[in-house]
Amino acid sequence: MKRINLISLGIAGALLFSVQAHAQQDGRFSVTVGGAHANPSNSTGQLAGGTLDAAIDGGNAPTLALGWHLNENVAFELWGALDRFTHDLSLDGGKAGTISHQPVALSAQYYFTGSQAFRPFLGLGWHHSNVDREHTTGALDGTRLGIETGEGPMGTIGMDFLVGERWFARADARYLRWRSDVAVDGANVGEAKVDPWLVGLSVGARF
Repeated sequence: MKRINLISLGIAGALLFSVQAHAQQDGRFSVTVGGAHANPSNSTGQLAGGTLDAAIDGGNAPTLALGWHLNENVAFELWGALDRFTHDLSLDGGKAGTISHQPVALSAQYYFTGSQAFRPFLGLGWHHSNVDREHTTGALDGTRLGIETGEGPMGTIGMDFLVGERWFARADARYLRWRSDVAVDGANVGEAKVDPWLVGLSVGARF
């Protein structure tokens, strides 16, 4: 599967810091760096005509988010994983392989008016999650596993804890609706309902 290209994140980061001197006056830009734990749905789905129960375990990865704040309440965010989330794949309770994925998402966010110490927010957007490095073992050992790149709507709920005029700590949870076709040796065997929750912690600054 195609690996996500992080060039777009790098370009966005370079543009962010190139305009930092101007943006400091109105605080329209923010950057956050942290990590997230991805926890797919406990029951990923049934494959091979319903004869196999499939599940994917959790995984961790570092994350980066770049934000543009239209005003104090509305912002737009480009968010992505800086490395792959890696997961074990199980069939009928036995390990059958590993997969990796690397999501990127664009969303709109609404910040509620909070106290001077914190600001809660909600977000809605779209994610694209490239899947690669499928490796088989156990029941699938010796076969070629293919899982389609996933995409779909993403919802976010979070809280910024303010620790200064520019700095903040963030806790958030993101739900990615994600369905992918699964193939073994080129033959379609069903659909994986991944639908992960991503729980993250990060630190950030607004300029």
